[in-house]
Amino acid sequence: MPVAGAHRRRPRVADLEQLLVVQSHDTGCDRLEHRKSTLPIREGLANARSQLSGFQTTLRNVESRREEAEAGRQKLEATVAEADRRISEIEARMFGGTVTAARDLESMSTEVVHLKERRSGLEDEALVAMEVAEAATAAVVSASAAVVGAQAEVSRLEAELVVAESEIDQLLAEERTQREAAASLVPVELLAAYETLRTKLGGVGAARLVGDTCSGCHLSLPSGEIERIRREPPDTVCYCDNCQRILVR
Repeated sequence: MPVAGAHRRRPRVADLEQLLVVQSHDTGCDRLEHRKSTLPIREGLANARSQLSGFQTTLRNVESRREEAEAGRQKLEATVAEADRRISEIEARMFGGTVTAARDLESMSTEVVHLKERRSGLEDEALVAMEVAEAATAAVVSASAAVVGAQAEVSRLEAELVVAESEIDQLLAEERTQREAAASLVPVELLAAYETLRTKLGGVGAARLVGDTCSGCHLSLPSGEIERIRREPPDTVCYCDNCQRILVR
């Protein structure tokens, strides 16, 4: 592991300064990436999508209830129609002269009475079923409107997110172009060492030594190390004794 004062192929002093320029662009890229991933609109979009999902679930539920209510209403109306048909059939036989026996007529009359009583009850049930179906239909209309509104809001936020991301992507492209231009001026060996450290150390591979403090880890180096670094030639590549980052004096 590199230590303070360790030597590598000596770059020019300007190369070390140029390395900090590369670091500044890398830090700028990292900040833009973080900004892109934490855009406030993302939370609003997530909430809008969650709300839309809830409305869609509600819509599916009320549509299912409407289908059940409609099926129940149709079944009751069909049963009422069947009772009417049966009543008409019996009465036609009663009054058509084909049945003359008093006993048979009495039996048929009793059946008609029962059928009419049953029909009356079924009509009441059908009326209730119709009201339930109408209420379910109204619920479907309301839920559908909520879904349409939520979908519109999701689409609006998605469009805003695309714009916001595009603006950041443009800044990133510019920052990366400048970074590549700056990196092209740094010796390959020094740049490779920097890249390795940057990957290991949270995005910062090189830092300015300010007084006795490393601006990368913000810790003070021991006085003995500071004196040691100061005795090194200006073009010596030195490393922070605390975090191992490249120190630029």
